[in-house]
Amino acid sequence: MKIAMSLLGWALVVVPAWVECEGADTRKVTVAIARTVPGRVSLSWPAKSAVPSPGRVVVPDYLLEKSTDLVAWTPVGAGITGAGDGTIVAAVDDTGAGRAFYRVTSRVNLPAADLIQTQLDGAEFAGANFLGAQFFSSSLAGADLSGADLRAADLRFADLTKATLDHANLTAADLTFSTNRFASMAQANARFAGFEGAQLFGTSFRGADLRSAILTQADLRYAAFQGALLDADTRIDAKWRLVWELVNGQTRTNRFVGLDLAFADLSGADLRRGIFTGSDFSADDFSKADLRGADFTQASLRFVDFRGALLDAATRIEPKSRLAWDIVNHGAVGRDLHGALLGSTLLIGSDFRGANLADAELELTVLEGAKLGGAILRGANLGGADCLGAVLTNAVLDFADFSFADLTQADLRGATVTGTDFTDAIFSETILPDGTVTDP
Repeated sequence: MKIAMSLLGWALVVVPAWVECEGADTRKVTVAIARTVPGRVSLSWPAKSAVPSPGRVVVPDYLLEKSTDLVAWTPVGAGITGAGDGTIVAAVDDTGAGRAFYRVTSRVNLPAADLIQTQLDGAEFAGANFLGAQFFSSSLAGADLSGADLRAADLRFADLTKATLDHANLTAADLTFSTNRFASMAQANARFAGFEGAQLFGTSFRGADLRSAILTQADLRYAAFQGALLDADTRIDAKWRLVWELVNGQTRTNRFVGLDLAFADLSGADLRRGIFTGSDFSADDFSKADLRGADFTQASLRFVDFRGALLDAATRIEPKSRLAWDIVNHGAVGRDLHGALLGSTLLIGSDFRGANLADAELELTVLEGAKLGGAILRGANLGGADCLGAVLTNAVLDFADFSFADLTQADLRGATVTGTDFTDAIFSETILPDGTVTDP
């Protein structure tokens, strides 16, 4: 955090200027200010590592800046480097007769640093200079590297799980076999970067520059390529290049028959009037996609996320998937869905309050957070269903099959369970019909 200080006739006001990493405390400092002699003040603050304990201590460089209007800032002295963790950093300044505002900025400046096999989880490295740094096999899980200079950095085998690298400069960086699950590289410059064999499950490349990058043999399931730049020199498996083309409107045909497009992030894609007969879209993210007039005849649409997607009468799609789309977008409160076929669909957060789902087929269905209060599920098949956090209060569950279902944190208060099959079901922090709560 940068701190602005207002000195108005020796009355001190501390004003937070801006936060570089929301919620992070590792670069936040509290500055103390004291009058020494008329017209002169001393300012001090404790140096802090940008890496949370027990990770390696990395203390940033500090720069004290001064302003008279909170708009234009000038340095007060030279930058302060080499401070130890917990030591007090001090500076003095002549204020003159007018008012003055002060702030402290910090930056990690470690070009070509040797950080091989180093524990850096949760580090606050936003805007850092790591040009050519060595992170081979290091752990940077959850680290904030947004805007960092990582040109030519060695990140082979590094763990960047859930790390933030938005707007980072990764030009020619080597991330071969690195782990980047659910990392964000939005708007990053990754030209000539190497991601060969990397774990990029759920990684966001939205708006990133991937020209001439290498992504062959990488795990790109659910990677987001919306707005990303690829070119003929980008090396990427054919399936994922097609996904990029689909979400960015770069295809030259509307015919995609018998293709494997499973586990892809196609959110927001314009797929109008596309012909996808016999293609596999299993577990795809179609949220906010435009599917009007598209042909999904004999396509596999198991566990597809249809939230916010657009369908119309011309969309050719199996009845089960159309019903799932209708439910997740319009709800099913009080609806008669007796005997409905909804197995292997994704119905997260859907509202079934008071609905009739007697004898419905819901095997393996994802019902996380679904509202099923007062619903009738007599004789329904929910074998292996994901009911994490589902609300089933006062529901009729008699003779239903919940074998192997996950009922973690589900609420079954007041539900009837005569003859219900809970064989090998998971009960963890589950509220049972009598109000008792199971152990985690």
